[in-house]
Amino acid sequence: MTDPTDRKALVYKGMPPNHTCCDAALRILRNGEWIVLFMTGGDVEPDPTNHIRLCRSTDEGHTWQAAEMVLSFDDRACLLSEVIVNEGAMRVFAVSHGGRFEDWQNLTITSNDSGRSWGEPEPFVPLPRRTFVRNLCVTSWGEWVVPFQTYDTAHSPSTTTGTT
Repeated sequence: MTDPTDRKALVYKGMPPNHTCCDAALRILRNGEWIVLFMTGGDVEPDPTNHIRLCRSTDEGHTWQAAEMVLSFDDRACLLSEVIVNEGAMRVFAVSHGGRFEDWQNLTITSNDSGRSWGEPEPFVPLPRRTFVRNLCVTSWGEWVVPFQTYDTAHSPSTTTGTT
C-alpha cells in the first residue's frame, strides 16, 4: 500500500431492487486488486432475492468498479459467510435458503481468475445445519482452523461431539 493514511470510500450503495447491503468482506488478491464481496438484493434480510456480488479496485481502494454478480439463484436467497484467498484461488463460503432461513444449505464456489468467473456451487457438508463459516485462522505451522457459528437447535447427523 503506497498511502498509509486513513481514508474512506463508498464501495457500493444499495438501491432498489438491491437495497440491502451487508456481510461485507475485503480481500487483497495476488494480482494486487482489492475486492469487496457482500450480500445485496431486496429490501431486507432474509429475502429470496438476496444474492452475493463483488466490487473491485485496481488502485488500492481509491476508486471502485461497478458490482459484479458472484452467486444468485432464481428462487433462493444467498448469504455471504466467508471468503478465503489461497494460492491464487478464491473460495466463497455461502449459505442458501428458501428466503426465510428455511431449507438451509451451506455451499462453496471457487474462482481461479480473481473472481472474473466462478465454478458451480458445491455443497459444503462438514458443518451442522444452519451454520456460518467465520474468519479463517492459519496457524504458525500452516494448519487451517475454520471457526463456525451455528443456529441449529435440533440434532443434526453432521454435528460432531467433542471439544471446540
